[in-house]
Amino acid sequence: MRIKLAAMSSAAFLLATGLAFAQGAWVEVDDEDMAVNIPVDPPTYTVGDLDDMEIVGQDGEEIGDVDEILASGDGSSMAVVTDVGGFLGIGERNVVIPLTDARIHNDKIIINMTKDQIESLDEWSK
Repeated sequence: MRIKLAAMSSAAFLLATGLAFAQGAWVEVDDEDMAVNIPVDPPTYTVGDLDDMEIVGQDGEEIGDVDEILASGDGSSMAVVTDVGGFLGIGERNVVIPLTDARIHNDKIIINMTKDQIESLDEWSK
């Protein structure tokens, strides 16, 4: 419980300060049982639960599915990677979406961005 509280406090701090992490600050999370620090009730989602979860923009438009889950180097913030742009798999590119303003509802990640905003994010590669 203390870990979840600390994670939620860290997420609140990052949200309040508006800090953003450069692409190089993210590391892939391989531990599928790791707790996810996204505001959700009940707070029982793990990294494994997020894998392939649908991502929806603030306007309700489907963005894509979670391809990878990332954490900041110090573990205080999380992000997901999804494919955007392109058509039928051609021209798609990976982008990192920070989860600082995200929430989970009906087993979907709701992002506080529009699809156009997400498509304008820088491309991410391992």
